[in-house]
Amino acid sequence: MATSKKSNFDRRSYRPDVDDSRIGVNPLSRGVEIPVSSIVVEGRYEQDRDGLWLPSSADLERDEKVSLYVGGGRRLLWMNLGNPALRLFVWMTFELDLNKGYVWVNVPRYLSESGVSVNTYKAGVEELERYGFILGVVGYKDVYWVNPSYCYRGSRVRGYPGSVVRR
Repeated sequence: MATSKKSNFDRRSYRPDVDDSRIGVNPLSRGVEIPVSSIVVEGRYEQDRDGLWLPSSADLERDEKVSLYVGGGRRLLWMNLGNPALRLFVWMTFELDLNKGYVWVNVPRYLSESGVSVNTYKAGVEELERYGFILGVVGYKDVYWVNPSYCYRGSRVRGYPGSVVRR
């Protein structure tokens, strides 16, 4: 009877049972500063040590960020993108304005920062358009709609109120 030998891939394809209490603190977090602002949460109160009811507050991060949406099989779409498209899209996420669904690509700056040719840039744009990640804005050179199903900077609820679905 023939025995099958497991490949290295097969042996590594099982998620380890990580014990959070034993793994320790993320060493990459040392020296990280997270700027926050405290805000009052309307309509919520909490008791202090002396039993006084005070308005509840929460800390909001002040650092700029972009949300990347990962549900619904999106990972496989991302993994189908070639390197030029992935690099261009990552660069675009840094250029997104708050609560805007489009991005302007400063092509000379992108070419300089990425070290790619104009043809590689164009190939990245074509691929992102083909997979539905971006779409050229009619009447504006190098301005692209960004598909909010994949990423957004700000609140999609505010940016696309007509798309909100309550479940």
